[in-house]
Amino acid sequence: EERERDAMNRHRTLHVLRRIPIAALRLLVELLPVVVFALLFWTGLAVLDMRPATERVYTAVGIVTIGAWSLLALLRSLLSPKQPALRLIGSGDDFARRLYAWLRILVIAAAVAAAMIQWAQAIAMPTRGVRAMARLIVLIEHLLIAGMIWNLRRDIAEKLTPPRRLRERPLGRALSVAAHWWWLPALFFDLALWLVWAAQIRDGYERIWRLFLSTAVILIVARLAAIALLGLLDRLLRLDEARAKTHPLLQARVQRYYPILRRMVGWALVVIALIALLQAWGLPALDWLRSGIGQRVTSAAGSIVVAVIFAVVGFEFVSLLLERQVDRYVDSGQSVRAGRLRTLLPIIRSVLLVALGIIVIFTVLSQIGVNVAPLLAGASIIGVALGFGSQKLVQDFITGIFLLLENAMQVGDTVTAGGLTGVVEHLSVRTLRLRAGDGSVHIIPFSSVSTVTNVNRGRGNAAVSFDIAPSADVDRAADILKAIALAMRTEDDFRDGMLSDLQYWGVNAVSGTAVNLAGQIVCTDSARWAVQRAFNRRVLLAFRDKGIELANTMQTIQLVGTDPGAHDGPHA
Repeated sequence: EERERDAMNRHRTLHVLRRIPIAALRLLVELLPVVVFALLFWTGLAVLDMRPATERVYTAVGIVTIGAWSLLALLRSLLSPKQPALRLIGSGDDFARRLYAWLRILVIAAAVAAAMIQWAQAIAMPTRGVRAMARLIVLIEHLLIAGMIWNLRRDIAEKLTPPRRLRERPLGRALSVAAHWWWLPALFFDLALWLVWAAQIRDGYERIWRLFLSTAVILIVARLAAIALLGLLDRLLRLDEARAKTHPLLQARVQRYYPILRRMVGWALVVIALIALLQAWGLPALDWLRSGIGQRVTSAAGSIVVAVIFAVVGFEFVSLLLERQVDRYVDSGQSVRAGRLRTLLPIIRSVLLVALGIIVIFTVLSQIGVNVAPLLAGASIIGVALGFGSQKLVQDFITGIFLLLENAMQVGDTVTAGGLTGVVEHLSVRTLRLRAGDGSVHIIPFSSVSTVTNVNRGRGNAAVSFDIAPSADVDRAADILKAIALAMRTEDDFRDGMLSDLQYWGVNAVSGTAVNLAGQIVCTDSARWAVQRAFNRRVLLAFRDKGIELANTMQTIQLVGTDPGAHDGPHA
């Protein structure tokens, strides 16, 4: 909403600035008769022979006429009462016509008054009479100004009244009341000007007008600078359509910080304008800033602003990196890792925010003159006490953070951690919960986990190991194993789970009772056990069918001897 309002103000200002060349050309055209009149007038003065007093009167009248004519041409170029498309001041047609009518009366009255004063001096009117006439003429001029203020008070009050959204705030309500009664201080200022002039205070009248004009110029320049800087800020913080679609989070973050940066720019312009106003009013604001106190205040404010900017930039940079990592996980199909990192994001941001906040707070305290050494010492003592008291807790937290970030395990994985094996049922930042094969639950703090063995990481090798009798045909047995693996890879139940044929390694061991044949089948982690069990079953049936004798590890010992009665002698 603020960006839209700034864009509208910028559009109106640019629309007015585009009219300046046309208005300048129009002013030149309207000044052509003035130039012609001036040339003819000065030529006539040079040709005609007049008395010095008469020449002074005509010269003064000519100068006043040329000045008034030029000023009216300038006012017509600014207000353009009859041509709204060329108007340089944002106002309605009725207000522009009335304002121009009043200003024309003031200019003509001032020109006539100046001519009358010159005429009075030319006819040698007494000085007191000239001064009295001048006071009267200036009073009439100020009364005309008061009449213009009274006549235009409602129109100007309407333009000065803040919008409805600001009138709901205390400051907005105060500004609304001040805008409604603006004509009271304006009338007071008008009357005060005449009193200062009538009292013949040295340089008083000119100085007040100089202060008024310098204040108006400073406020106008500050307003134009605000429009330009806010436009530049909007351009810098507005992503193009393609980038906004590819980086929606960046666009949202920029949109969130725009009001803050806008207020910072606004307050900076207010401070600069205030310094310029104080300097224009004769108060040595710049000298105070160059003094010891001013330099310390400026240096402290600059250090605080730089610290805050670095903290915000660092926080947003880390947040942006983490969010981009989440996007990469989502794009690569790693939804579990993306969800886990999203879970950790608030924790990481909170820790980072607390750390940066502490740094900024200590920086601010040190810059405003607070001795932070006792605070640092106290914080160190508290930190050491907490560190010793919650050492295991901190270790659980840090180890858990890194294990989760490295995706060492997920819910549903079969892992061995802390010497215990089971299926992961729950993961937190501090503990791991395993469901063992017998149904028992193991809750393991991460501080006791030094090694994690995870069997669910995409691959699981089905081990092949069979002991056959030494008398069996080894090569034939190996061919049977390979044929079974090939047949299983053609079946729908095992095709996706088996990543390779039988990798036959050969005879692994030989003994008097058995010959060990070894190998493996590369499978997915989820299909490993199903493939291994089905393969073992088929090998058993095939060996039994093909006459391949499995090794018998039991040894049969047969004792061979003679009949005890055969050794006895003949019976008597």
